[in-house]
Amino acid sequence: AIMITLRNLTVVLVATLTFISPASLMADFYVIPVIKKMKNIVTVSKSGGEFTDIKQAINSITDANETNPYLVIVGPGVYNITETIHLKAYVTLSGSGRDSTILKGFDLMKMIYGENNATLSHMHIENVGGENSSELFCIYNSNTSPTLEDLTVISKHSGHPFAIVNTNSSSPIIKNVTAIGLNTGTGIFNDATSFPFITNSILNGDGNDIVRGKVFFSSIVNTNASGTECHYCIDGLGNELNASCVP
Repeated sequence: AIMITLRNLTVVLVATLTFISPASLMADFYVIPVIKKMKNIVTVSKSGGEFTDIKQAINSITDANETNPYLVIVGPGVYNITETIHLKAYVTLSGSGRDSTILKGFDLMKMIYGENNATLSHMHIENVGGENSSELFCIYNSNTSPTLEDLTVISKHSGHPFAIVNTNSSSPIIKNVTAIGLNTGTGIFNDATSFPFITNSILNGDGNDIVRGKVFFSSIVNTNASGTECHYCIDGLGNELNASCVP
């Protein structure tokens, strides 16, 4: 206690000290672990990521399987692709959005090879050919059926460019994809053994396109849809297409 005398008034101040145990102190605090690296997530970025090269990031994964899938996240930016990228089974390659993650290839006959149980999503993919190019492919599936989702795929050069090609019994799932082949090009080509499932997409080609399989809620522009079953689709002028993909 502390006694203070002011003229004829005496004031006594009493202070009570309470011991706080470590246990009661810790009860008001939370321990939050800091995760340095999330399991099975690989990052690609122009700076600050684990990799700056997409192909190297995918190739670093050696143990992906049905019970141990991976996600490769590609940050915003323009990525120049100088070698063919091979997708891997049970690996999802995801960008940061069509307007944010842009992959540009130059004179690559096959820019991206598909793979079963692989997913490619959320990015813009463009392959431009040089004067000596004959055929050019952005995404090439041969006996493989990946999932292609939320993509803009453009192939262009003076020869015959293809945005997406499916051959040898390839039946990929194609959702919300804009596939464009410029300069007498093809938006999507399927051989007689390939029947992809296409929905909510825009298929636009200046050349001889062949779309087989079932197409749902999509716009088919300048495309030969021989052998295709259309459901709720329109042409480039907004005309509804019948089951044979004819206005």
